[in-house]
Amino acid sequence: MNNLKRLAVATNLIYNKYSYIFDRIGHFLLTLFSLLLINTYSQNVGIISNKIIILLISLICAFLPIEGIGGVVSIYILLCYYNLSMISMGLVAIILIIIIIFYLRFKSSAMLYIMLIPIAIFFKVPLLIPVFIGFMYNPTSILSDVFGIVMYYVIALMSKFEGVSSTNIAKSINIINKNVFGNKSMLILLITASLATIITYVIKKIDNRYSTLLSINISTVVSYIILFILQSLFLNNVNIITVLIQMLVSLALINILFLLSNNLNYSKTSILDYEDDDYYYYVRAIPKVKLDESDGEEAMQEEYQENSSQYSPGEYTKELPLYQQGKVSSETREIISDYLNDRGE
Repeated sequence: MNNLKRLAVATNLIYNKYSYIFDRIGHFLLTLFSLLLINTYSQNVGIISNKIIILLISLICAFLPIEGIGGVVSIYILLCYYNLSMISMGLVAIILIIIIIFYLRFKSSAMLYIMLIPIAIFFKVPLLIPVFIGFMYNPTSILSDVFGIVMYYVIALMSKFEGVSSTNIAKSINIINKNVFGNKSMLILLITASLATIITYVIKKIDNRYSTLLSINISTVVSYIILFILQSLFLNNVNIITVLIQMLVSLALINILFLLSNNLNYSKTSILDYEDDDYYYYVRAIPKVKLDESDGEEAMQEEYQENSSQYSPGEYTKELPLYQQGKVSSETREIISDYLNDRGE
């Protein structure tokens, strides 16, 4: 396990050093996979489906922020629908506007996950991103699951408009209603993804040093079991081997994401407490893990002072609070100072 942590920290060090290059590569791949996914379902919709055009768009988007990439992909979806049916383009435009106005306007960072979820569903790991969202954020981010899944089925809907007249409004509305809002597969996935995010968040909040690692693994297993049960009840031709493979692949990927996105050593978690004249303060201290590069050894060290152990649970001190001793981050110290100033202290 320590070797994995060392590898993860070393990877983070490399990323931090060359973050600009890695970000550009990531944006390029995100755009490329998104456009290829759309192109898979859109049949032949003219010049915009040309692989060279897709590659050029991806190269341009490599230098755009995530929000800009989302805008380009949305325009690409509308152009594909325009070549299929004007009516369908209008209806899909309404769905995209709802997503932008009622969610991304207040939480623009969710664009990344809304774009990743359709790609994950296409590669048969539909619950990977919802579990990761539960690990990184809170239950309000369930809307990212919802809009991401809806976006996938909006993209997949393109294949249903083959041979449909662009002037047949009733049939266009019926196709969208049947394959998006009345789609049992989509409803099952919405329920399961939402549960995956909630289960991950709830377990993560349990006061246990291993709760974070347990949350992503337990929620992945439980959510895939729920997915299999719901699909067995309401859908036909559900293969337990397929679901099992999806679960195992998701478990492997979510643990890799956990290691790469997390540089905290939860096994060294400690609860610190102290007091001033009016209050007791409780701090959950989780040391960071880093490589000791001073002597070239790959030794793991914790970024906290050894004398912090004197603040063990149930043991109070009249010394200066930790935030005045510099034992917490400057951001936390500023928050506490502002709070005390509001109280007039």
